[in-house]
Amino acid sequence: MLQAPAPLANFATQLNIAVRDGPAPLGSSIQQLSFFFGFSIEMSVVDEVLGQRIRVSFLNLMANLICRSGRVNIRVGGNTQETAVIMMVQNTTSGKLLEKDYENTKGTTNSPLIVYKEDLLYLLRNISQTVNVRWFLGIPFNATYRLDIMEKGHRDYLLGLQAGNEAGLYAYMRKRPYYPVRIMDRWTTLGIWALVYQLNRNFLVLNRTMLMGPSVSAA
Repeated sequence: MLQAPAPLANFATQLNIAVRDGPAPLGSSIQQLSFFFGFSIEMSVVDEVLGQRIRVSFLNLMANLICRSGRVNIRVGGNTQETAVIMMVQNTTSGKLLEKDYENTKGTTNSPLIVYKEDLLYLLRNISQTVNVRWFLGIPFNATYRLDIMEKGHRDYLLGLQAGNEAGLYAYMRKRPYYPVRIMDRWTTLGIWALVYQLNRNFLVLNRTMLMGPSVSAA
């Protein structure tokens, strides 16, 4: 039987930390907004977190954060935006806000094809009208010609649209056959320009300056 090691005889029980009362030292950081930090919700569970299972406690938490920082930024996206074709429809087969096609999963993460109703965007907008939340949305990057999510985005509440997700793991997750050294070249020549081309030709997209690069998970 293993014996637990004896506790240390001498260890720190008190820590003295000098708390600065006043502005930060000059040059310690670039100036940041009070709502610089936010959090992310995976597209495939957005109906669970913000839809049918949304709780008053969540809205209260957002309201408390907003009282202290002015607003909250939330990103809705993730692996599902990378391999799924997301289609805006008036209704789904089951009538639910979001449906997943598990017979057509892709990649190591088995991201399913997702179909969701336009109500998803109305849901996000209604949350923003209740509490001061702003959104970043992930573009379904394997179908750059589908701009429904940009056409019907919630205008002033939409901060940015992200093209690509975890590009540093493309080859490892077998999503695309290239490694980080080629990500920017390949992504730029095959993905982003096709997206920008469609974006510039679509008069329904009122704000064409909110396009963002992919998130990365490996250097």
